[in-house]
Amino acid sequence: MAGKQSENYYYAKGKRVPLARSADLVAIEDRAPEVCGLDDRECARLKSASRPLRGGVSLIERKDLGEQLEQQFGERQLLRPVFEAEGALLVPLPEIRIEESRPQQTEQLEVWLKEHAASAKVVKRRPGRMVLEPTSGDAEAALDLANQVHEQVDPEMAESRFIRVVPSPDTTRKR
Repeated sequence: MAGKQSENYYYAKGKRVPLARSADLVAIEDRAPEVCGLDDRECARLKSASRPLRGGVSLIERKDLGEQLEQQFGERQLLRPVFEAEGALLVPLPEIRIEESRPQQTEQLEVWLKEHAASAKVVKRRPGRMVLEPTSGDAEAALDLANQVHEQVDPEMAESRFIRVVPSPDTTRKR
């Protein structure tokens, strides 16, 4: 993937949080089987092998998806990486949320947006907030762009939108 960094990370509360790519899991958009014209049997197989999440994506093990479908879904931007960080699974989506209320930083952000118009577009804007999408539609590009905004402009918040999957609390332990 062009422009992809060798080390994946995101910022939380101003601190860099490293991400470890899952070797076994990927996320697919729920509409992927139909978009790719898979037959009913194959759609049912994928549905039973995957775990639905919010945001219209499902977790699936790579071995259950298969190399051919992984490539096909990836080429159509229907595949999302899965990362692990701080005890959670994170699935980035192709969306960047930015918050900034300081006038000087807002000006710098507008300059950054003009300089990066080929790679990011504003899809929602309200006072002090905006949502960007990478023009490529790629979730990893969104992660990289959010990090670039954070590092180059330092707004109050700049983050890629994630679906976060955390383990259920163990309710069987005695207190």
